[in-house]
Amino acid sequence: MKIIMLYGPSSSGKTTTINMVYDAIISQSFVVHPKRQLGGNSADFEAVLDYTKEDTTKRVAFFSMGDFAYEVVHAMSFYEGMGCEVLVCACNDRFNVPTNRLKNRYDNVYPPIPKTVNRSDHKKANEQDANTIVQMI
Repeated sequence: MKIIMLYGPSSSGKTTTINMVYDAIISQSFVVHPKRQLGGNSADFEAVLDYTKEDTTKRVAFFSMGDFAYEVVHAMSFYEGMGCEVLVCACNDRFNVPTNRLKNRYDNVYPPIPKTVNRSDHKKANEQDANTIVQMI
């Protein structure tokens, strides 16, 4: 499984960016498991899609609850067990366990993507990060 992990500090726009990625590809996808809200943040969600790009279909999971290290680690195993080929997830940069697991368990993975923080233009920073992730899927 390929894992695309967006990491950064709390309230840096990780969840917003993951939602933007989901929104960008949903129109080209078949929903396997619909978007479901997670935890206490109404923006946090999980979902699984079959995404077709360039005549190739990939099962893509989304998991945005990155401020809980255990949940991120659990999501890696859970979605791998579901047969997902790609996991797009968020992770708080204060956690080492999820990034260490990423490096030690998964082959040919992308390095974690640092969340762009632009204090003067949050929307632009989120759009740039979302576009980067969409291209990686």
